[in-house]
Amino acid sequence: MALDLLPPLPPRLWPTLANGTVIGYLGTPERPLYKIEVDGRDVTSGFNDRATDLKVTLYDGMQADDFHAVFDDRDWRLKPPRKGALLKCWMDDERHGLALMGTFKIKGRRRHFDKDKGRVLELSGKSADVQKSMKSPRSGEYKHGTTYQQLADEVAGRHGLTAKVSPSIANEVVGWEPQTEESDLHLMTRLAREIDAVVQWANGKLILLARDDQTMAPLSLRERDFISCDANDDDRDKHGKSGATYHEKGKNRRGRVAHDNDDEDVGDAPEAGLRNASPSKGRAKLAAKGKTRKLQRGESGVAGMMTGDTTVVAGLPAVIAWGVELFDGDWHIKQAEHHINKDAGYKTSIKCENGLTKGQRKGSKPAYDVASE
Repeated sequence: MALDLLPPLPPRLWPTLANGTVIGYLGTPERPLYKIEVDGRDVTSGFNDRATDLKVTLYDGMQADDFHAVFDDRDWRLKPPRKGALLKCWMDDERHGLALMGTFKIKGRRRHFDKDKGRVLELSGKSADVQKSMKSPRSGEYKHGTTYQQLADEVAGRHGLTAKVSPSIANEVVGWEPQTEESDLHLMTRLAREIDAVVQWANGKLILLARDDQTMAPLSLRERDFISCDANDDDRDKHGKSGATYHEKGKNRRGRVAHDNDDEDVGDAPEAGLRNASPSKGRAKLAAKGKTRKLQRGESGVAGMMTGDTTVVAGLPAVIAWGVELFDGDWHIKQAEHHINKDAGYKTSIKCENGLTKGQRKGSKPAYDVASE
């Protein structure tokens, strides 16, 4: 049974859109709007005056999005949805209309009460794009000569999906790659992190996207958009270059490649080395470049809270041009949390990391060979 009241309250009590869609509110109709469907059924009217807290946290591809909701269950009349139910959540920032924030699978249900605070029902869920089969451990191998496109095609095919891989990495050779009691979800996440790419499972596709190939228009962030904001610049992760080794086929030795940090202020910073050798030179070069990019992004960041805005999502590039050092720059939204609270209203919190580096704006140099070991 979907989330509902027993018996339902009269429909005349609930506000509707012109098309008849029932819309909820937190506290009063002036509060930010939302809509919730469970297993394809609009259940908003069942708890229109009972939702006290809704939160959707969006992550940049490498982590499942989260849903969390708190309801006033003052008379124990709410019926929670079944575990595993599919829940869709829309939010409205009163400027852009209802926006679908995601489809989630119900993972947790909790009821509790406090004599002072009353009775509460909580629901939590994770993004529903990831199938159960993707999390099942399996063993196998991908032979020498296997490219990222071929590997992604094979993994996607096991789950009835199609694979899309960035052109800049699609034909690069992964090399021999074992998969031992490892899920396909973990395998693709591990390979993506190694080369600083993003992997997503969405809309019937397995997407492996090189960050340099992202072409979305940047979101302009204005100072007046923020309620609070913090910028930091830390040189603990600053390195002059990144190095990686690989097994030279047919030779009893390792080759070595490096990728320079082309920011102007690295000075005599040390080299960052990768612990494990890659099975191919191409993969080693991608890994060295990926390590450099991760270190560059970790050098500075921006985090802030703003008035609710449904257009702010994780994975988007952003730009700040306030004429203020530390804040100004190109950023990448790593996490966006959309939070509607009965008392505080609708707020959006973001965490950003370094986006376009100075080297990327000038044209970054590729990784290069160094002496064999």
